[in-house]
Amino acid sequence: MLSSFRQNSFSKNKISVIFFQLKQFISKYDTELLISIAVSAGIAVAVLIYIYAPWQRANSNSQMVLDVEMTNRKLSKDPLDHATRLELARYYLQWGLAVSKNELPDDISSDSELKDYFEKKLSEWEKLGEDVAKLRSVLNKDLTGFRRRFFSEEQNLARGMFEQSVLLFRQAKALGANFSARDLYDLGTAYYQLGPEGYSGAVKYLNQAVANGLVSARALTFLGNVSVARGDIDRGISMYRRALDYAPDDPILAFNLAIAYKEHGQYAPAVEFFIATLRLYQDKENLVEEELSIILQTRLALGWCLLKLSKPQEAIEHFETLLDDQPDLTEAHYWLGVAYETIGKIDPAKAHLQRTLKLSPGYRDAVDRLNQLNQISRQGAVIRGRVR
Repeated sequence: MLSSFRQNSFSKNKISVIFFQLKQFISKYDTELLISIAVSAGIAVAVLIYIYAPWQRANSNSQMVLDVEMTNRKLSKDPLDHATRLELARYYLQWGLAVSKNELPDDISSDSELKDYFEKKLSEWEKLGEDVAKLRSVLNKDLTGFRRRFFSEEQNLARGMFEQSVLLFRQAKALGANFSARDLYDLGTAYYQLGPEGYSGAVKYLNQAVANGLVSARALTFLGNVSVARGDIDRGISMYRRALDYAPDDPILAFNLAIAYKEHGQYAPAVEFFIATLRLYQDKENLVEEELSIILQTRLALGWCLLKLSKPQEAIEHFETLLDDQPDLTEAHYWLGVAYETIGKIDPAKAHLQRTLKLSPGYRDAVDRLNQLNQISRQGAVIRGRVR
C-alpha cells in the first residue's frame, strides 16, 4: 500500500504525466501551438515553487503558536488594536502557505509511519480550529482513500485561510491602520494566492510595497507573473529583469523569464535564460518533483527555440538528453524527428516520427511529416534504381 503513496515522489514515469492532457489534444491542434501551451504551463509550476519557498515555511512555523481564540477576544474588546489584527492576518497567510504545500517526506518507509505523518497533519489542523473527526475516521479505515481526500481538503483549507487573511488586512486598513511596506507585501501576496480573481489586489498592493521601499525579488516576480498571465509580456519581462537584479541565481526566475521571451518570439534571449535555468539546477541536490518537471520543460522548450534559430544540431542534443530520461516523451520524439529532417537525416527522422505515432496515434503533424518523408524515400529509391 505504501507504494501508492510514494507516487508523490518524482519518477521517470510520473513526470510524463505532466504532458498527459496535452497528448489528448495532439490530433486536433497545430504542434507549434501545443509546444507553446506545454512550456507556458511551466510558469504555473514555477509560481508554486516560488510561493512556497523554504524561508516562508520557516516563518510560518514561528506563527503557528498564535492563540487564535484569545486573539479574537482581544480584538472584540479593542477593534482598533491594529497590530494584533495584522498579526492575525499574517498568521492566516503563513498558515495557508504552509498547509497548501505539503509533500510526503522521503524517509517514510512503512504504512504506520505514513499514518503517523498524516495524524500529525490533522493535529495541526485542529490547532486551527478545524473539525477533523471525519478525516481521522477515514485515515483509520482507508489509508489510500484518505490521501486523495486529504489533499483535496488541504486546498480548500488553504484557500479559506488566504481569504481570511485578506479580510483581516482590509479590516485593519479600513479601521485606520498604517501599513508598512511589509504589510503591503503580505496583503498583495494573500491576494496573489487567490489566483486570477485576486490579481487586481495583488498588483495594487505589491506595487505599493515596492513604491514604499520594499526590496523584494518575490514581489517583482509575482508582478511579472500576473502581467504574463494577463498577456502583457513586455511588462512581465520588465518585472522579471528587475527581480533578476536582486536574485541573479534563482532558477525559477530564469525559467519564467525564458518562457516570457519565448512567448514574445524573442528566441535568442529565451535560449540564454533556458540555458541559465539548466546551469542553476545543475549542482542543486534533492530536487523536488516540480523542479524536475521544470528541467524537463526547459529542455523541450530550449530545443524548440534552437530549431527556430536554425540550430538543429544543438536542438538534437537537448532532445536526446530528454529522451535519455524520458524515453516515451512524445513531444521530444516528434521534435527530434523534425530536427533530423532539418539536417537531411531522413532515416532517423522517420524513426522518431514513427515512435511519435506509436506513443500517440493520430498525432496530426507527425502523420503529415512521415508521409512526406516516405514519399521522399520512395522517390530516392526510384532514382537509385534508374542509376543501376
